[in-house]
Amino acid sequence: MPLHKTYCIINSREKNLYSYNFIPGPSKTKKPSSPVLISRQRRVSFNIGGFDNPGLSIMTEDIDSEEDSGYGELFTNLGHLKHKDSIVSCGSFEREDFLSLLKKEDTISIISREDQGLRKIRTFSLLDEYEQADNRFKAYLYNRFGSTGSEQGQLRNGTGIYHIYNGTVIVTDVLNSSLLVYSGSGRLVKTIQVGKRSEPWTAAATPSGAFAVTLSREKCISVMSCAGIEKLRFGEDVLEYPSGVIVDRRNRYIVSDIKQNKIHIFSDKGKLIRTIPEDDESSFSLKSPRHVTLSHSGNIVVSDSGHHCIRLFDRHGDHIKSFGKYGSNDGELKFPHGVCTDHEDNIIVADYYNNRVSMFSSEGKFVQHIVTAHMGIKRPQAVTIRFFQNNYILFVTYGDSKANKVVAYRIVDSENEHIHSTTASV
Repeated sequence: MPLHKTYCIINSREKNLYSYNFIPGPSKTKKPSSPVLISRQRRVSFNIGGFDNPGLSIMTEDIDSEEDSGYGELFTNLGHLKHKDSIVSCGSFEREDFLSLLKKEDTISIISREDQGLRKIRTFSLLDEYEQADNRFKAYLYNRFGSTGSEQGQLRNGTGIYHIYNGTVIVTDVLNSSLLVYSGSGRLVKTIQVGKRSEPWTAAATPSGAFAVTLSREKCISVMSCAGIEKLRFGEDVLEYPSGVIVDRRNRYIVSDIKQNKIHIFSDKGKLIRTIPEDDESSFSLKSPRHVTLSHSGNIVVSDSGHHCIRLFDRHGDHIKSFGKYGSNDGELKFPHGVCTDHEDNIIVADYYNNRVSMFSSEGKFVQHIVTAHMGIKRPQAVTIRFFQNNYILFVTYGDSKANKVVAYRIVDSENEHIHSTTASV
């Protein structure tokens, strides 16, 4: 026999509590008044928000029997809520999840009751567009996740974040010597412990589905399977303190070294191909290059933290240009950390001491600030983005002094009415 579903909606404007049961198929269903809409189908959907703007939509699958996999997966499709006071909470008594409105933070959170207490599943932004009004790209809080601490599965300093697939990201914790894999909903899926005090800085996927990890204290690159089994180790005779790593389509490993102030390119077997710059007579120098990424056109993008700029190289390692300088004005940087690129080859930079994430064009022209301190970001360290059709999510790692939080933003392109998702660690 199908299980009953019981939901409750609290509408603070009307000061009423609505509840209803749902049974798949023909049934007598008590339907609460607007803004909640119910579909009498196997997949139930309802909308929460103002009458002129449906706002947040949540769909959940019904289950046919006691043996089914519980309540089913929660699906979400977000819109901006104009009447944020109208909804305080909504939940299922079966699964004991509920929505909580935090007026001070202008967010709605999905909270799950578990044996260990309450667990936040996902947080959505209800921020007004205040300072974003004139910006082409607008950021809306999509999720916050991660548990701060030194125990297994917790986060102390997420120096790197990388989107793998379907919203799943891997966060490298340099202090806990671990790799944390989170699902698209922010649930911790797996913890991979690497060598104690090995200081993993960043991780990136290889074309074969493995992971390349910079082990800074061990002065090497470790290539491991999804299960954490090491397949290849190299660089001990070359590297001094590797930080950033990215793997190109030819399976070459591009590695930044903070202490050497160099970029190294290794073959798929771990053999050194080239060092950038090659000598002291080069037309440029690097100072504390922290992170490295690739553009869609194959160019190498490096955050030159010590010089407060971003450097671009072609796929062979030849220097193309640099942009940015020390300062807090638009287009200026203070110790840039993480970098990533979107589908248009815009370059997204974690501007560490300016407490913001900024976007530059592929030519290095300042576009806008995507996330700022007004949105709760402080000391952003790593960024990554997720592409899915027209959807893009930005993930950022950040924290007061160490990056012990992960936040995700929905990036909306108001010019093209596309939704851009970028990934960052929090």
